[in-house]
Amino acid sequence: MTPHLSRRQWLAFAAASGLACGPAKALAAEDPYPTMPSNDEIYSWIVQMWKFGDESPYRFRMPGTAADHAAANFIADRFRQSKLENVVMETAPIEVFFPKLWTLSVNGQAMDCSFLPYAKPTGPQGVTGELVYVGDGRPETLKGKGIVSLAGKIALVDAVTPKIGYANEKQKALFYTDADNSLTNEPYTEGFPILNQDAALIACARAGAAGFVMMLGFRPRENGEEYHGDKRYNHLLTSLTVSPAAGEKLMAATVAGAARATLTLTVTDDQPADGRGHSFNLYGEVPGTTDETLVIMSHHDGGATNEGSGASCVMALADYYGRLPHRSRRKTLQFFLISAHFGLKGHLPEHAPKLWAMRDRIGCIMNMEMIAAHYQLRNGQYVRDGLVSPQNWHVTRGEPLLLDMVKKAVVAQKLDRVIVGTAFGGEGGHMTQEHMGPVIERIGFNAPEFSRLDTPETVFKPALRPTALAFVDICSQLAPIPLATLQALRREAGPEDFPAYRSQIAPGSGPGPSH
Repeated sequence: MTPHLSRRQWLAFAAASGLACGPAKALAAEDPYPTMPSNDEIYSWIVQMWKFGDESPYRFRMPGTAADHAAANFIADRFRQSKLENVVMETAPIEVFFPKLWTLSVNGQAMDCSFLPYAKPTGPQGVTGELVYVGDGRPETLKGKGIVSLAGKIALVDAVTPKIGYANEKQKALFYTDADNSLTNEPYTEGFPILNQDAALIACARAGAAGFVMMLGFRPRENGEEYHGDKRYNHLLTSLTVSPAAGEKLMAATVAGAARATLTLTVTDDQPADGRGHSFNLYGEVPGTTDETLVIMSHHDGGATNEGSGASCVMALADYYGRLPHRSRRKTLQFFLISAHFGLKGHLPEHAPKLWAMRDRIGCIMNMEMIAAHYQLRNGQYVRDGLVSPQNWHVTRGEPLLLDMVKKAVVAQKLDRVIVGTAFGGEGGHMTQEHMGPVIERIGFNAPEFSRLDTPETVFKPALRPTALAFVDICSQLAPIPLATLQALRREAGPEDFPAYRSQIAPGSGPGPSH
């Protein structure tokens, strides 16, 4: 039976611990963490990072762009202001993709569209061919439709996304909090990842398709953007994405017959011929009396919630610890913001050699992402319902030592709608696959993510400081644990470390350094 706390038990525990809610003034006076930045201050950093991307041509901090580099400099400056030592901007080699123009027309009618990152570019004239609906585009679907060849044609594809029920996730959880039982009938509206993208691209390319248009049926009616996902096969075809509304028009055109589509995807003059560019990884530390290291991390590319919120919580923790006496605790705290989560990057020895060099002295990696408000899709629009998006915490193989730390931190900071499991959903998966050490991860889901709809309003502001404080609690519990004890919890990455739906994406796909 999954351990959990009812509302009454939860509040009783908090009251007994002296943590029950009281008058604001009394709470402030008794705040045991007076130097932790406020929700407002943390939120202001999210807004600033978001602005870098929103003012760019792509409306988000695309890896390798000026907006991406500006955010990296902002974080480095914050680390210095927080009195961290050994602040480093590490140049990280990545593949870059700088589109200039992306258009779609069918029978001469222009359609709103976006692009798949790293897709095959075209010349100014684009590519033109008959538009053919191929369902989900997987090999078995093409075979079932009797499609042997798509030579010279444009494949029109339905995006397929996971069907997840949080009631089932609660049943499988190692621990959860759900004070109002709101998770039981929780709809999963995030629509990530697209399960058939890789398989459809491979199958359509093998069938000779000239282009690829994916209909994002899980998005709001007028939104057709999806700038993240498995990107390893995007280069196979000129690939665009469209909204549900545009998808209806395209389907109608194919039904009417003789639908001809033109896809254009050009790149800027700044696009390197070899596709190689760079971003920056950010480091800063609070030294301990030994080099035994705890890593506190997130990534820094993207939008507001994903990933300005996790990055800003890391900056809040850096500010909190940086202003405390250095070398006053045994373990060194390494603050780390990795680049190119939304790009294509290599393994850690190439992409983040400074972190890789610490591997033998890392006791635990703590990753935080997406402190998100919860949205439901109603009548073709995202509607905020006032709740925090489910707070998914992941612990390496459910190790009891680490699990107990997470439980205590969740209860102490009164975090609700928490589900604790073992399947990593963010950079924690990357660190697990690279065998960097036991990992504790906190990640939400944000329905508007991977599009220009990921604005500061999608952040669940009241949870910012409590999330950072939960990691303070975990760091305190990790502090006395010997390095050898923690490193013994390392595990080779296995299927149980990643969501079950990953196996549906494509052979050989899954979380890895290319995300």
